Amino acid sequence: MLTSGSVSQRWGLGSLRVGWLTGPRHLVKACALMANLHAPYVPTICQQIAASAIETSPPAEPSCEKRRFVLDRLRMLGFDPDPPAGGYFVWVNVAGLSLTGRTFAERLLKEQRVLVGPGCAFGPSGANYVRISFAAEDGRLREGLARLASFVRSLRGEPAWVEPAAAEPILAESQAPVFSRV
Repeated sequence: MLTSGSVSQRWGLGSLRVGWLTGPRHLVKACALMANLHAPYVPTICQQIAASAIETSPPAEPSCEKRRFVLDRLRMLGFDPDPPAGGYFVWVNVAGLSLTGRTFAERLLKEQRVLVGPGCAFGPSGANYVRISFAAEDGRLREGLARLASFVRSLRGEPAWVEPAAAEPILAESQAPVFSRV
């Protein structure tokens, strides 16, 4: 049996690209040889930050509240997002807006200064999708979704989105992860 993990999702340190694999020696060795073809080393500073995070703080689980918040907002805009099984990303099909995922992402960045990932970066089947992260702090997440909503409504010729006045935290302060993405 193989067991893997990383500091990417569990500690909110995706930019470090530090992970591990445990299991029978012959399987781990074969996996390590393949991994070395893609990433021959992990910089020392990344290893040190990862070790410090693991030693000093509990892992942060993907926020159910943030996931629910993002899914609800996207559904209010008429999307049918694919709920993530884990992690901090939601896949959204934008084909109903007569745009490819790449065009949608490029225009959203240019017009509203909101960055989403075009699905085509993950292969041909993602051409009509965008990938939205909900790993941001509450205020940035709200602002990004409000801008996304304004953009989508403008594409449809609808009135602009108005963010509800109540701006309560999506995630209670005591539940917030200790580390954020570096």
